[in-house]
Amino acid sequence: MRRILRKIKYVVRYILTCLRIIPPFVNIWSGDYATWEDALLNSKGYDERSIFEKVLKASISVRDGEAVYERDSVLFDQIEYSWPLLAGLMWGAAIHARGGGMFAHY
Repeated sequence: MRRILRKIKYVVRYILTCLRIIPPFVNIWSGDYATWEDALLNSKGYDERSIFEKVLKASISVRDGEAVYERDSVLFDQIEYSWPLLAGLMWGAAIHARGGGMFAHY
């Protein structure tokens, strides 16, 4: 059920992004910092120890066979393929197999 809801959310977000109703993914930076070090003191990021430990724990779970794979420290019990990516790769391979580069026919 969660997988279906996740896919529905993805499709809705994709459609709304294509229609330009919502922006794709927006990063927001704010604050008035004199130096980079001042900004680092007030920020969180991937260099935090807790994030490292979470990724390490997930990676060990995959290594030990407790999960199929992990992405950004989230464990998955089955592989979820990116069908648009695979379709693009297959299209590129088909064009290349016919003797042209990926964009040779344009």
